[in-house]
Amino acid sequence: MTARDGVIREVWCPVPEKGKKANLWIQTRFDALEHAKAKWTTMRSRTKLGQYTYRPSRKQEEYGEPKFSGLTRGQRVANLKKLGLLADSKNHPFFKKATDTE
Repeated sequence: MTARDGVIREVWCPVPEKGKKANLWIQTRFDALEHAKAKWTTMRSRTKLGQYTYRPSRKQEEYGEPKFSGLTRGQRVANLKKLGLLADSKNHPFFKKATDTE
C-alpha cells in the first residue's frame, strides 16, 4: 500500500532467463524489486532513451522498514476482491475512471 494515496498495488516482473541476453527493462525491474525487499525503492524509466534506473527512496526514515503481509498471491487477490479493490473487469469503477470511460 502506498503512503501517498493508500492504494494497494500488486507489482510483478518476469524472472529473467539465465544464459540469455536480458531485456534491460525486465532486468532493471527485477533488480529493483529485489532491492525493494529491504529498502523503499524508487524506479525511473526513460524508454525513448533506454534508461532504466532505481535507487533507495529518500524517505526511508519517514516510511520505516518495508513490511510484507506474508500472504500468498491467491490470498492477496482474494482479499482485494473481497474489499472491492480488485479491478478485474472493464465494469469496475476504478477501471472506468482510469480509462475515462465513465
